[in-house]
Amino acid sequence: MKKILSVMLVIALGISLCLFGACGERGDVSIVAPNGAPFAALADMWGESLDDRNVSYEVITEANVRTKMISGEADFIVAPVNIGNAVHALYKKGELTHDYKLHNVTSWGVLYFVTNDPLYKDRDDCADAAEFLAQFGGKTVQTIGEQAIPGQTAKYLFSYANAENPVTLDGVSDASIIQQTFISTAADSTDTLTAVFAEPAITATAASIKANGKKPLRVLGSVSEIYKEITGNDFPMAGMFVRADFYETEKAFADKLNERVASSVEKFNNDIASVAEKIGNMENAPLPSAILPKACSKMNVRFGNSSDSKAAVQTLIASIGGNAPDDLFV
Repeated sequence: MKKILSVMLVIALGISLCLFGACGERGDVSIVAPNGAPFAALADMWGESLDDRNVSYEVITEANVRTKMISGEADFIVAPVNIGNAVHALYKKGELTHDYKLHNVTSWGVLYFVTNDPLYKDRDDCADAAEFLAQFGGKTVQTIGEQAIPGQTAKYLFSYANAENPVTLDGVSDASIIQQTFISTAADSTDTLTAVFAEPAITATAASIKANGKKPLRVLGSVSEIYKEITGNDFPMAGMFVRADFYETEKAFADKLNERVASSVEKFNNDIASVAEKIGNMENAPLPSAILPKACSKMNVRFGNSSDSKAAVQTLIASIGGNAPDDLFV
């Protein structure tokens, strides 16, 4: 039980880890990614040199991504698209000395509506997205990051169907709060929780619940699929940003790195066993490798270069109340 809980906490907390000397000497080129799907998408290339350049790699928590971008330390950093857009806006206002531009998108939505309440209907049991979303009207739904993409997207989707009977969003500071509630709720308890939660933590949480006879967890529907049903667009959650001055002077290298990111994503999707094995062999691995083969098909990892992802990113940012200008993209 203790081992299972420790695995849960590693995933939910996204403990900041430094791998392959990332906390020691800085390489000629630095790559940073938050834990979970963003790191997993790059795992096949993690620790490699590229084009005879010494590359340093670092895993951080998503909560530290904005600070890391503002510092300008990273040459390449994977970030939620709204955070990258906000940092770019600060640069244009003259408040920062370093700019970042979107180089690619690798995470197309790890978020799902989950619950241990038996009364909610799955998306497949509803006629359309509006009917599915309407059932949450007047209820409280927890979310990871109320002001981040999870919370802002949930707010947008719920407002689509619940304008007269709004949903109360309860943002939590850490995903482990949602996770621990789910895995500690007794099977016969009348307490329920409904949340916007993420993979691979959902798969790990469900496994712990099943192993310990707790109240069953149900995945009601994919945020990515419901978002696309409503908007007609894909859901670009996170991608790699390149520091603008680095890109200007090192475009050839940046393009080669972009190709390597694409092949790493391809490996994730076509040979997850090898990717999981590599992660399992890492010292202080950022996430338990045993989870990935079970969760990978639900993590929506795929590669889209900056130009191909532009329309989807601009639509998402506009949906959550912002504007992604053309010069955000390389």
